[in-house]
Amino acid sequence: MIDLRDKRILVTGGTYGIGVGIAEAMLQAKARVTIVSRNPPDAGVREKLEAVGETHFIQADLSKVDEVRACVGDAFNMLGGLDCLVNNAGSFFDVDFMDLTEEHFTKTFDLNVRGYFLASQEFARLVGQREFDASIICVGSSNSIQAEHSSVLYDASKGAILMLMRSMAVSLGSRGIRVNGLGP
Repeated sequence: MIDLRDKRILVTGGTYGIGVGIAEAMLQAKARVTIVSRNPPDAGVREKLEAVGETHFIQADLSKVDEVRACVGDAFNMLGGLDCLVNNAGSFFDVDFMDLTEEHFTKTFDLNVRGYFLASQEFARLVGQREFDASIICVGSSNSIQAEHSSVLYDASKGAILMLMRSMAVSLGSRGIRVNGLGP
């Protein structure tokens, strides 16, 4: 197992699904983890993660500009700095193309794309110049390259995340911040 002892990690969307698994793996590797989610974790998830290691929780809506920036700053202050940001929060609507609304579009892209962008930008601002010891991990999806019926907006947002991740890797390399992605 990788040793992440004392690494300070922020995981967005870490109280459900893939995010819980990521947070738990980071904790098992001895990282110190702050988890951001729109809703408070249920008692079982909180207990499970706190039993593994140092875990902090922040409640924030990552589709809202001020809340994204504030939660990254709060995590930075809670942990005394940050070494890694895991962009995982996201949502989807399985809706037929002709039934999609502007509200569906806004909700999907505000969280899935803008939230990743703003969290990454604030992370990079706070950690400053590094020696490639800081990283941003973006959880995308195989839907970034493979379309799925009734998932137009989700697929498009995940495609945007793929290019956002690639562009951030190019842009943040000179600052010594690695950017990687996962496409489950």
